[in-house]
Amino acid sequence: MRKNQSTLSIIMSSLTLLIVIAIITISVFLVRNKLLKNAQDMGMALVQSYAMEEETTITMFKDFLDMGSQYVNELSEKKNSEQTIQLWMKDYFSKLTHILGEKIVDPYAVIDDKIIAQNAWADDQTYRYQDTRWYQQTLENPGQIMFTDAYQDVITNETIITASIALENEGDVLAMDIYPSKIVADQKKIQSAYQNSFFYMSDSKGQLIYALTPYEMEQSQLQEYNHDLFTSIQKGEYAHYDDYYVNQEGKQIGVYYYQMDNGWIAIMTIPFQDLLMDESNFLIYILVVTGIIFIIILFIMIIKNVRQLRKIRRFDQIIQILSESYYAMYRIHIHNGTYEVIKTSPAYQLDLPKTGPYQQLLKTVRTVVEQGAFQEFSMCFSLESIRGRVQEGISDYGGDFKRRFEDDYRWVNVRTLYNQKISRDEVILCFKDVDVEKRQELGHMLLLQRTLETNKKNIEAKTAFFNHMSHDMRTPLNAIIGFSKLALKHLDESDKIKDYLKKISYSGNQLLALINDILELSKMEAGQRHLDYKTFDIEKAIHETWGLFEERMIEEKKVFQLHIDIQNTVVIGDEFKIHQILNNLLSNAVKYSESGDQITLDVKEMIYQNHHKIQFVVEDTGIGMSQPFLEHLFEPYARETHFSVKSTIGTGLGMPIVKSLVEQMSGEITVESELGKGTKFTVMIPFEIVQKQEGIPVSKSDVSLLKGKRVLLVEDNDLNMEIASEMLKMNDMEVITAKNGQEALHVFETSPLFSIDMILMDMQMPVMDGCQATEMIRQLDRPDAKTVMIIALTANAFSEDVSKALRVGMNAHVSKPIRMKVLNQVMSDLLSK
Repeated sequence: MRKNQSTLSIIMSSLTLLIVIAIITISVFLVRNKLLKNAQDMGMALVQSYAMEEETTITMFKDFLDMGSQYVNELSEKKNSEQTIQLWMKDYFSKLTHILGEKIVDPYAVIDDKIIAQNAWADDQTYRYQDTRWYQQTLENPGQIMFTDAYQDVITNETIITASIALENEGDVLAMDIYPSKIVADQKKIQSAYQNSFFYMSDSKGQLIYALTPYEMEQSQLQEYNHDLFTSIQKGEYAHYDDYYVNQEGKQIGVYYYQMDNGWIAIMTIPFQDLLMDESNFLIYILVVTGIIFIIILFIMIIKNVRQLRKIRRFDQIIQILSESYYAMYRIHIHNGTYEVIKTSPAYQLDLPKTGPYQQLLKTVRTVVEQGAFQEFSMCFSLESIRGRVQEGISDYGGDFKRRFEDDYRWVNVRTLYNQKISRDEVILCFKDVDVEKRQELGHMLLLQRTLETNKKNIEAKTAFFNHMSHDMRTPLNAIIGFSKLALKHLDESDKIKDYLKKISYSGNQLLALINDILELSKMEAGQRHLDYKTFDIEKAIHETWGLFEERMIEEKKVFQLHIDIQNTVVIGDEFKIHQILNNLLSNAVKYSESGDQITLDVKEMIYQNHHKIQFVVEDTGIGMSQPFLEHLFEPYARETHFSVKSTIGTGLGMPIVKSLVEQMSGEITVESELGKGTKFTVMIPFEIVQKQEGIPVSKSDVSLLKGKRVLLVEDNDLNMEIASEMLKMNDMEVITAKNGQEALHVFETSPLFSIDMILMDMQMPVMDGCQATEMIRQLDRPDAKTVMIIALTANAFSEDVSKALRVGMNAHVSKPIRMKVLNQVMSDLLSK
């Protein structure tokens, strides 16, 4: 019984052992099958995730092609020129290269039977793109983005894939060659779940696009493996979870694949040994490995996506902010003396690697910097100088230099930018094309230089002018003083006294003419000369001006003639300025001619199509002018320096004044002259005709209005007061006097209301000047203080003095020395209002 029990116990134990072994065996089998099923699911998931990466990349290429085609179609619809489309395409290709990276894709387009490429093709003129499959396939499927199978490029001999889309214009295509071998670098960032796994990417025909292998292998061998796998997959093999093949080492290899939408097939091979982990501690290992694989896959995908997003954002910011500003940027590591290319534009690109020694960058820059400027450039931008500026905390430093672009030099601005908060060991070296701005700046500097030179010449001319003036003013002054002394010595000889007084008067008029020219120039430079249009008899005005010179021409024994051919003598214009013009021209003719010379004034009327003009021709047979001087005749302070038989007095301002007056009246002036033969001035001025009728106002002072008027004469100089008083009394006017402004204010304030009809006020006086006195009088609380006529009577006849006199409340301005006719005219005009 014990034996049976022992046997039964052995049998039961054996049976239990067998059951346990069976359970273990079955469990191992079930777990193995489950592992293989899970491995297949995982392998399929892995290969699908890799394929989706490729599809994401392909989708990105599609988006770039689609976006580019839309822009080109819009440009074509808007009838932009071929050159505009080409420029846009090149800019688009450049930005595309910045976003994707160098040598990932080679974008190009066929526009109007011409190839536009980011990188110039060696044989683009002879390349028959019309015969290529990708071009024909694109035209056969308009509106669709087509991808070719992998093929060998005839130009680069590299394996490429062409993506293309047809544009709206017939025959136009936008395309890009994709280099799969360059994309592998990004794919390697996603590490395989198994160390000994292989990954193949093939096109729809089984052509290997690229492969990821744990060790180096010949391309032909990889293509052979890929072709065998592709053929087996096409036959339906490796569809079951436990399908495998045995490699040369006798290992069982599982095959997992995924077919993409475009027909490509991603294939991944994993040894069963790696999947089953030698079937030891497989539950723990499978959990750990599976968890690690999925965590790694998820983590890598997240990191890759985050890095890709940051990279795109960074390039986008650089493109947006700097693409239109700096054409080249380099990161300089100041401690190890190296550089790194951040950005370069193709048009400005130097023959430099992406990184290298900083001295290599300087040597390359030397080849394009203008000769003579590189020494300063290398000194300012050497590593020692940059380090010194970093130590001093200088964040921005730079300057301009000329850089050679092909056969032309353009201005470029170079700067070093440093920010201690971002990086203490790095500075940014950037280059900017500033040719337009620099040339404008140089143009402004040249303009300023020319302006300074012109001002310098004007100052020199004014200096020479005042030197001449000092001489020319002494001449009449010496005559006045000399003949005054002679007159005192011959008081009993009336004939001599009369002759002396006549010469004193002539010299005084010469001195007055000099001063008047200076005053006229002051008005001209201040822009305060205005036209006073009124009706007048121009024939009478011509005779009046001519009469001023007749006596002098007779005395100097000169032949003179006046010819007037005018039918409409009554016109509207500025009579005073006509007198000025003729006076200057006749004065020069008399001044620069000798005894026996002929002086002619010829005046003609010209009417054409209701336009009325009068031509004044002043001609003399005097000393004439040289041709070099004629070019400067109308410049201020210019005077002919050739010798004549007598010296002449003048400011050199007469002709500029005449030209300014003529142009102000919309007229024209020309001159003909030859040295030693004479001069001819022709002036043409437009006038408005007025039909003759009774009652036409004539510019004439009504002296009768002055009779009996009471005038307050304010003058601090006794001689001037005596002269002015006698002139006023000659018009039967009552004169009361004051020697300064304060005394004048007191006299007016204590006088009966409206007892003073007019005040003649000197401008510069002691105690209180004329302007202050005028302001005080106008502020008095009496009715006649606001209405009494006040005339400025002073030697201050510059334009700013006239403006000041009118601003403080004076009614008119008469300059000294007093001309009775002018003073009577001003007083009569004020009293008649």
